[in-house]
Amino acid sequence: MAVSFAFNGASFGGIVVVPVLMLLVDRLGFSSGVGLVCLAMGLTLVPVVLRWFHRSPATIGLAPDGGPPIGQAVPAARPAPGALPRRFLASWHFASVSVPFALGLMAQVGFITHQVAFLKPALGAIGAGWAVSLTTACAVLGRLGVGLFVDRVNRRVVAAGNFLLQVGALALLLSARGPLLLYAGCALFGLSVGNMTSLPSLIVQVEFPRQVFARVVGAVIAANQFMYALGPGLLGWLRDLSGSYRSGLVACMALLLVACVVVLGGAACAAPQRAAVPR
Repeated sequence: MAVSFAFNGASFGGIVVVPVLMLLVDRLGFSSGVGLVCLAMGLTLVPVVLRWFHRSPATIGLAPDGGPPIGQAVPAARPAPGALPRRFLASWHFASVSVPFALGLMAQVGFITHQVAFLKPALGAIGAGWAVSLTTACAVLGRLGVGLFVDRVNRRVVAAGNFLLQVGALALLLSARGPLLLYAGCALFGLSVGNMTSLPSLIVQVEFPRQVFARVVGAVIAANQFMYALGPGLLGWLRDLSGSYRSGLVACMALLLVACVVVLGGAACAAPQRAAVPR
């Protein structure tokens, strides 16, 4: 739940910024609208960063969650053997976390990048902006909803369900024949968006030893970023090749289905891998 709250800042920004940006671009033009938003970002972010962002919990007397109170001696962390991260990075266990989310985020980021262009013919520029806002609002609700129960269930099953939810949303968007169904598809897609970024670290948390958590999560995120950087280009290429977004969205659905199979396929090796590591 703490991770859900922490990650929701970006989603809240999307609720407000996207429709405002679309409105400004529609009224003032692209350069003036984006320039005004950039100016507002600078005036808002710089004071906040200078005032709060550089502070650590220790500066206000807080310890890491579960750690001893500030002022008590903290035992030195046992260093992880150098071979552990390398062995994990070459394992099927690691791949069963990094590959599905890399594919899932490739599809997700690709769609979100092209979402306005996909919706604009049917909803108009302002309507498409509100659809993106609805998507991000539902991302907040979806992430908080999963945060209520994810600690008590198999997190890989939750991830698989999240992939399938996006498949269903894209199928609804492809078959939609009116604005209402398009908005419904965006809402359904949004329920899964936030969880795509928070679930990888939650799976690593329970399946890998604590001493290699940071390095494994860092490697997973690096793989994810490399792959999802390709998503917008892939969708745009398929759009230009076929003349519509249908082939691109079908490709996204295929990536998500593969991701679902892979993340479930890694469940069998998760417990043995964690148990075999010396503490």
